[in-house]
Amino acid sequence: MITLAIIPGPSKPDNIMSFLRPIVDEIRSLGNNGFRVLKYNNIIYKDKVHLMGVMGDIPGVADLMNHADHMAYHGCRICDVRGVSDGARYFLHNGNIRSKESLVHGDPSHQMGQVPELLTSLSTFCGVEFFGIDEMHLIGRGIGHLIFNILNASCNESYIIESGTSYSFRLKNPLRRTNGMAIVQHQMEVCASKVPPIFEGSFHVSFGRYRAVDWQNFLCVIVPNIILPYLVEYEAKKALMCLINGCNLALRRILKEEDVRKMESDVETWHKYLRDQINVGNLSVKVFTANNHYLGHLGHMTRQLGPIKNYSCRSTERTIKEFANKIKSTTKPGVNSSNVLLNIVNLQQYGITTSLANNDQVNADQSSPVSFVSHPSGNDQFPQLWDPADEAYLLSNGQLTTLSCLKLDDIEV
Repeated sequence: MITLAIIPGPSKPDNIMSFLRPIVDEIRSLGNNGFRVLKYNNIIYKDKVHLMGVMGDIPGVADLMNHADHMAYHGCRICDVRGVSDGARYFLHNGNIRSKESLVHGDPSHQMGQVPELLTSLSTFCGVEFFGIDEMHLIGRGIGHLIFNILNASCNESYIIESGTSYSFRLKNPLRRTNGMAIVQHQMEVCASKVPPIFEGSFHVSFGRYRAVDWQNFLCVIVPNIILPYLVEYEAKKALMCLINGCNLALRRILKEEDVRKMESDVETWHKYLRDQINVGNLSVKVFTANNHYLGHLGHMTRQLGPIKNYSCRSTERTIKEFANKIKSTTKPGVNSSNVLLNIVNLQQYGITTSLANNDQVNADQSSPVSFVSHPSGNDQFPQLWDPADEAYLLSNGQLTTLSCLKLDDIEV
């Protein structure tokens, strides 16, 4: 996925399509005419460029496709389901997939305006599938944070029915107390010492400062390993584990048809449990947020566009963070941002020009020869043993000593 534009803040343009039109027109030209990369008047590469889709968080995509947003009764941009109202809009079921014609011509009865002609005129426009689902916003920021709120005794009041017999996701002590998540945080810090050093990140960040990727780790790692055993209801454990398994499948880069069917089955098991608990009065409809509803469309979108991990917005978010850190001016942020962009473009252009002139090749970083041990067979396709790893020896005096088996080549005998 390639970032085409970062729209400047602090507020978005009144007409976002006028901002995007020059970029889309350039892509349309590259799709019709193609491009060539020349070196010393020799063609070394030629191809065509097409815009295969756009994506982002739910409000951002709603602006791009002229949809009424998730707060409307027909708040799903993929299907025509009608939500229920309980302070906001919640979507307990899936509806019919919106047709391409309803996007091109508009469907006021289901709160869908006309998608701008700038996008529908593209040869690659195919309907709702053109507006992909972003795994980082959906599973990380959306579902991970939702599960945290459902399980957190200090903030799950909105999901509890006062007249209900029992809350579906109640926990055993000590996690059922209001400081239950503080106990989970402590357990995460204890476990952090056992995480291999090759993994990056930190478990010492408070929940309030979690990023979307941190919420994904919370959902897919922390919940099943630390919190799940404390759930009282067995059916709740089963349903929550199905949700986690379905999200883990969705985050794979390669999926077979049987994987997609298993993902759909897991999500349906999760949704069915929630609907059953709502019907018996143990759970509020507020668990069916827009993000929770969009899980039901993962199968369809995966079949049409491929695994969602392959077109994630992560690269865009990293780019936004990089620019945000460099733009410091409070009096003239526009001038500051322009200077930052020009500086980056000039550096990149200089690097490309120099590389082509010197016939340089970009080689991948090589691992240190003492950071791993290859399989004794010498086959580089077999597993490797990575640092840190030690060999233990029992000495004649009964003492136990260790020696790193990864640095034996450095020892002179």
